[in-house]
Amino acid sequence: MVTVKDYRRRETKSRDEFFVLVLQGAIVPVKSKGYGRMHFTAKTATLASTFDEETCKQIIGSRFTLRVQTSKISGGFFIGNHSISNICLVSV
Repeated sequence: MVTVKDYRRRETKSRDEFFVLVLQGAIVPVKSKGYGRMHFTAKTATLASTFDEETCKQIIGSRFTLRVQTSKISGGFFIGNHSISNICLVSV
């Protein structure tokens, strides 16, 4: 499941305005690489939408049956900052 946590206003190169949804996946335990200690985290991603601002405000808190997943596959539909990690939404 992913939850819509927020939205952000973005602008294309041609100065057209659109909104992206900020999605957060489930909280999962992970082991730190440096110290080997356990902590909790949740993956977050942004996804472009065709919604207007009012609709974006209304769907904050909505949950969808998707999963935010780090992917090592090249190509496909990716979201996030590719220089840091490849993130994709996967149907559950």
